[in-house]
Amino acid sequence: MEITYREIFGAITMLQSFFIYIPYIYATAKGRLRPHPITWVIACLSGGSSGLILLFNGAGAGAWGNLLTVFFTLILSFVAFFNYRKSSKISRHDVVLLCLAILALVLWLLSRNLAVISVVLLSASSVFGIFPTLMKTWKNPRSESLYTWIMFLFQAIFGLIATANFDFVNTFRRFVMVAINSTVIAAMFYCRHKIKPSDGPILINS
Repeated sequence: MEITYREIFGAITMLQSFFIYIPYIYATAKGRLRPHPITWVIACLSGGSSGLILLFNGAGAGAWGNLLTVFFTLILSFVAFFNYRKSSKISRHDVVLLCLAILALVLWLLSRNLAVISVVLLSASSVFGIFPTLMKTWKNPRSESLYTWIMFLFQAIFGLIATANFDFVNTFRRFVMVAINSTVIAAMFYCRHKIKPSDGPILINS
């Protein structure tokens, strides 16, 4: 049986999940990083829903990474929540963003005919969901790992390459994730240059 380049890139995205999330979760549990829990709850819900949409829409290997990261983002959501609540509170705005992600998930479960609408809503929830992380990163750019977000960017790109059925449903959210990860990386570069190292903790693998 011949292995296609899409399957190779699909396998790479799955392997990346282990090298990205395990150190990220560990550093969060140790208090070295402070990811925003709402961002990751939304990432878990939207990522899982998107993975199902990709799977049923014939994305093939392009869906593998999405489905695996659901497991890791679920763990990260819990770890981030217990870590984050020690120093900050969840705002009403964060709750609204979470409700938006749940609404998109409900729409997908109600009808597969709403696949295009669901992808747009899931992508929108991902965009809104990243705002808590961007605001936190703007204040303390060293509360996030630059290495991790660069790896997220490459994972999104590789997932796009691995996609078999290259249509709107299978690719739109991938392009959105590339834009989201690029924005977070740019924010970290800018803020770390602007803010002195003494303004935030020095983090391992930052």
